[in-house]
This record gives sequence, structure tokens and C-alpha cells, in this order.
Amino acid sequence: MYNEIVFLALAFIEICSITILARLGKEWLYGSILANLALITAFGAKTVAIFGYTTNSGNIFYAAVVYAIYLLIEFYGGSVARRSIWISAWSMVFFVVFAQFVVSLGGTPESAQADQAMHVLFQFIPRVAIASVLAFIVSQWSNIFVYEGLRKRFLGQKLWLRNIVGVLFSQALDSALFFSIAFWGFLPTAVLLEIMLTGFIAKAVIGILSTPFLYFAVQSKPTSVSVPN
Repeated sequence: MYNEIVFLALAFIEICSITILARLGKEWLYGSILANLALITAFGAKTVAIFGYTTNSGNIFYAAVVYAIYLLIEFYGGSVARRSIWISAWSMVFFVVFAQFVVSLGGTPESAQADQAMHVLFQFIPRVAIASVLAFIVSQWSNIFVYEGLRKRFLGQKLWLRNIVGVLFSQALDSALFFSIAFWGFLPTAVLLEIMLTGFIAKAVIGILSTPFLYFAVQSKPTSVSVPN
């Protein structure tokens, strides 16, 4: 039951934190996206059991990324949200490439244990990072297109509808891309499909439950922010 409690607590803390950060400016939302993508890259290879099903530990963080992107759209428009995709993708590539150089450096005897641990951890990171970046770019670019389309179609109304449709669409696309690239060949097909399905459900549930927070954030936005039409 410990995993489930931590999972739910982290999801709640993530959504609340991003809701608060949205009031401080788009740079803070950019920062939250970068932080969560870094967490996905570092811990995405770890699989955990949640409510009796196997999934990876990065699902909470990715659901938070999508929520932050929706706030960028609602507060600053789609162009700002799309810019966050490229900034985040470049930052992750930068992190992974330079991390590999650091890990390749010969360590001193005093840091032998830490050096060995880093080699074990970072041997999985490049593949997870590639999966994260590719899935992130494709799914979120498509996600912004769908979300903006619904926003314009209903003249800014039905926030709940574009949140739910966007979440289901983007998380299905992301799960299919990320888990296939990150874990194909490492895990049996049955386990991979279970992780993929459980990951999608976990991210979708968090995204749907974030709807009241999204309403609160939009309705209580600072007066200095002009929500685009």
C-alpha cells in the first residue's frame, strides 16, 4: 500500500505546485516542465507495482508536464506552449549528452562506489531519454493542436471537455511511443503491454482529476495575464 500512497501524494503535490507556479509566470511553468522531464529521464527505467499492476515510475511526472502545458495554453497561448516543447527537448538532449561524458571520466578510488552506481544508472538513461524526447515532441505537439482546436471550436468554453479529450489523446500517443521505444526488447511483450496500459490509465486518471485545479487556475489567473482567445 506504500506505493499507492506515495503515488497519490506525489500526484496531488505536483498538480498543486504547478497551479501555484502558474501565477508566477510562464518561466516557472517552463521550469516545472524541465524538472519533471529530468525526473522521467532519471527514474523512467524503474518499474513499480501500483494497485497490483506494473508500470514505470515516471507516469506522475509526465501527467504533471501535460497539466503545465495546458496552463501555458490557457494563460499565454499555443505558441508559448509549443516553445516550451523545443526548450525542454533541447535541455534533455543537453543533459543526457553531457551526463555521458561525465560518467565516462575515470573516477578516483575514493569515489569508486559512486562511480559504479552512476555507470549502472546511466547505462539505461540514453534509451529512456530518447524515448522521452521523441514521445514528448510528437505527443505534445499533437496535443496542443487538439487542445487549441477544441478551445477555438467552443469559443473558450467547455474547459473540462478539452482537458479530458486532450489528456486521453496525448497520453495514449505518448504511452504507445515512450514504452515501445524505452522497453522494447528489455521486457517480455506481455509485461510491456501491461506497463503501457497501466501507464496510460495512471496518467489519464491524474489528468482527468486535475480538471478542477485547471478551472481554479484559469478562473483565478492574475489580472496582469491576458488569456488569449
